[in-house]
Amino acid sequence: PNSKYEIDIITKIQIIKNNIADHKLNTAKYYIDKKNKEASLIYLKDIYKNYRNSVYIAETLYLLTKIYYSLDEKEIAKEYAAILAYNFPESFWYEKSYNILNNLEINEIEQKWYEKFNPIKILARDKEKNYNNTSIKSLE
Repeated sequence: PNSKYEIDIITKIQIIKNNIADHKLNTAKYYIDKKNKEASLIYLKDIYKNYRNSVYIAETLYLLTKIYYSLDEKEIAKEYAAILAYNFPESFWYEKSYNILNNLEINEIEQKWYEKFNPIKILARDKEKNYNNTSIKSLE
């Protein structure tokens, strides 16, 4: 303690914990894809219990909410969603968990960043809308 290496060691320990949480989260997602919710819950609860300061905790809370909701454990799902709402009110994961708990349609458009700003598609889209006008309009 109180040495010049203390900050470096604390940073490296946090990086290691983030990597472990990432690997456990990937394993949980693997089990979710294989429809093995019980196995994924083991890994997700471990992340929640032991790696609360990791950068993956918001996604972990979302997945816990999603799994418990699908298992008809709505009160437990609401508890995890409430933790997520309290700690990450502006996060993408809170919005998704809110949609799950309220049976709202999740409209996700999986579009890559380069497809969004592709000038050829922008011109083609503009040409389809205004086939008589050949001028380039500004983006909305």
